Amino acid sequence: MNKDLTKRADDPDEIKSILLFAMTQEKQFTMWQRDENRDLLFSIPSKLISIEVDGSLRFELFGSDVKHLTGKEIFFAVDDSTAVFKTNHLAIQGNVIVVKLPQEARYRDRRKHPRRYYRPKDHKDLEAIFELLAKTPEQSHLTIKSKIIDISSGGACFLVSKETLAKINTNNLFSLKSLCDVKLASSKAKIMNAREYTKGGIKNKDMYAIGIMFF
Repeated sequence: MNKDLTKRADDPDEIKSILLFAMTQEKQFTMWQRDENRDLLFSIPSKLISIEVDGSLRFELFGSDVKHLTGKEIFFAVDDSTAVFKTNHLAIQGNVIVVKLPQEARYRDRRKHPRRYYRPKDHKDLEAIFELLAKTPEQSHLTIKSKIIDISSGGACFLVSKETLAKINTNNLFSLKSLCDVKLASSKAKIMNAREYTKGGIKNKDMYAIGIMFF
């Protein structure tokens, strides 16, 4: 294992966030498998092309050695050594392999940019416009005002209510703008993860802190 891969993720949302980042950055993966003697069966370059609703991953393969694939675990690594994980395959569709979302991933911290933190009482607010899950002729989007928890040039974290999170489409890009002196790196972003908001060690089950990545 690469000694720089010091972070461990076992939460499905966090693993999806790591893989989604690699996919949006168009990073290349290497897929490989070993036999019972730990000898290498094959090593194939690949690219993550989708993360499905059920959590399965679809990789496009750039090689033909997949015919040697066995029922044992498959290993994947991002070629810039930022993440590695193992999983099991579900199906082969031409030059595409469908695999399970891994239960664990090892990765290197992706935060290359300084991150600034704020308290709710700092009143660093933004406006976000989300697409609704249940659209009507009268309303297709929901606009909210929210407090910024932290921000960098790559992404941010801000608060939304549990009610809002249940109404919005969390898979699509959304629009946002700053309502204060904090500059946003982009007016478009995507939700990467969500967690119950904790303040003073106490969880607020009615509020969520959502992590976003700028696009």
